[in-house]
Amino acid sequence: MVRRAGEGVPAALPPRPDRQPAAGAAPRTALCILAPDDPRLDPLAEGLRRAGLLPELLPDPAAARVRAQASELALALIDRALPGSAELLAALRCAQTTWMVPTLAVYPPGLDPERPPALEVLAGAHLGAEAPLAHLLARLQELLALRAAPAEPRVRVVLPTTPADLEAAQRVAERLLAQTRLDERGAVGLAAAFREAIANAAQHGNRDEPARRIRVLFALSRAQVAITVTDEGAGFDHRAALARGHARDPVAVARERHAQGRRGGLGLLLMQRCADAVLYNERGNEVTLLKRLP
Repeated sequence: MVRRAGEGVPAALPPRPDRQPAAGAAPRTALCILAPDDPRLDPLAEGLRRAGLLPELLPDPAAARVRAQASELALALIDRALPGSAELLAALRCAQTTWMVPTLAVYPPGLDPERPPALEVLAGAHLGAEAPLAHLLARLQELLALRAAPAEPRVRVVLPTTPADLEAAQRVAERLLAQTRLDERGAVGLAAAFREAIANAAQHGNRDEPARRIRVLFALSRAQVAITVTDEGAGFDHRAALARGHARDPVAVARERHAQGRRGGLGLLLMQRCADAVLYNERGNEVTLLKRLP
């Protein structure tokens, strides 16, 4: 049986004699945020032990958040049906100390991670609750293999097109940028460019329709920060818009748009000035902001 935290015994299963951790070895704790009566617990724990890991059950996401900050983890398995699990997932994925920890979220029926009802910071991988145990273990093994390979932080966010979710996305961006090597001016400027990017995605791409989603990818490397914003709209002629931005005075552009009864005019120009590069996909419904790191 898997041992539960709070039962008067160590929460982590004892390692097998032939799997004792060596000095300087990789983290081995597998944090399982699952309901105590989940029938997958015991076979899941055995599968993790066979992989040389120490399963630790913490059914309370708030306690798991504190536990994750206390020591290094090999991976985290999170049941998204538990209250507070979304906040835990966001905390793990958006903190420099844990954003490289492989995460697998198990979603209950009716909750689609690609079309969440509110902003969702996605795990490294996700499965439905109905997935067989063998699939769950196989996915965990894939995540562990990826951890062994060189990688850089990539944080994915999906949100409905609502003012509250746009503000939540802005807070995520500012939190992540504060943990890069950007100075205050660079971080504030890129955050302003991101605000314009998601505002454009909401207004011009998704037409402010809450049922449409905006997807954001934060990719943090040693050389640069890349933020990609994708909407579900038809796109636009970004080449012409970028050319106008380079050739014309921004105030004149804004005045012209106002005279025509159109909003904006400064967003794209601001993004060009606050980022080192502004790149669009062919369709024009996806923009990537690039900022070099010092």
